[in-house]
Amino acid sequence: TGPTGATGPTGAMGPGLSTATNFVPGTPYLQGDLLFYNGSLYRSNVNNPSGTPGSSRDFQLVSVTEPAGATGPTGATGPTGATGPTGATGPTGATGPAGVAGPTGATGPAGVAGSAGATGPAGVAGPTGATGPTGSTGPAGVAGPTGATGPTGSTGPVGVAGSTGATGPTGPTGPTGPTGPTGPTGPTGAIATNVLNAINNPEQTPVAANTPLLFNTNRTEIGTGIQHTAGTGNFVLSQTGAYAIHYDAIASEASGVTPPATVTLHLEQDGVKIQGTSASVTLTTANQAATLASNAIVTVTTAPSTITLVASNTSGDFSESNMSIIKLN
Repeated sequence: TGPTGATGPTGAMGPGLSTATNFVPGTPYLQGDLLFYNGSLYRSNVNNPSGTPGSSRDFQLVSVTEPAGATGPTGATGPTGATGPTGATGPTGATGPAGVAGPTGATGPAGVAGSAGATGPAGVAGPTGATGPTGSTGPAGVAGPTGATGPTGSTGPVGVAGSTGATGPTGPTGPTGPTGPTGPTGPTGAIATNVLNAINNPEQTPVAANTPLLFNTNRTEIGTGIQHTAGTGNFVLSQTGAYAIHYDAIASEASGVTPPATVTLHLEQDGVKIQGTSASVTLTTANQAATLASNAIVTVTTAPSTITLVASNTSGDFSESNMSIIKLN
């Protein structure tokens, strides 16, 4: 017999009880795994064993485990150990942030009023106040009766004038006297025998600058001294003398004109502006309307003479235009 060979290396440690697990059917165990089943310990003989331990050759019984005994009674509590020495005091911790202020408490009931204190000494008198306004004057007293006339004495010094006696009551009204004779009849006043009034109700728009307004209707015509053809703007004064003229018209801004817009009318005699006859208005808002009017007295020394009402600018429309002319002499 030859000498004993060298001892081989120690093999890897097999599985111990600490690795044993409860058997779960269908679990793919490895060969050598330890499993608890029905109170016994088994080892898997193959990888991925089938069946159940105790009935399948894929498992080998290792040992039968005993059931755990009942828990024994709790032992008596031992004596308390001696108190150890007090440890050193640790450093003071940093001060924490101030807490949120709590809500204000309810107001307590009012205290009982104290007794009145003693009256203090009188203060120094204040300055005199301003003088109030003068009261209204009372009614005059009743005049006394006139004294009796004394006997005539010697002429003495001039006395002080006495007060005027009260006025006596008014006597009754006397009867009405007879009506006096009728006076002679005065001369008959002059009657205007030449009058013309023309109007134009439809709105005229637009009216070109320095163009006469037109009048489509002669409403009143008396005499032949004033002539006007309906639908035109010329009024012909065919006789010498003085004439009174009046015009008026309602003005509004022309289409396409943005306010403010100034609208002006004036009278002309034979193409020359009659001073003092301009009427003007500045329209500041849309759809605003205003009446323009003026009067004049003109004298005609050479007949005929033509009167026109002229628009001075192109900013306005005109409606309800009216022209009146009266011959004075």
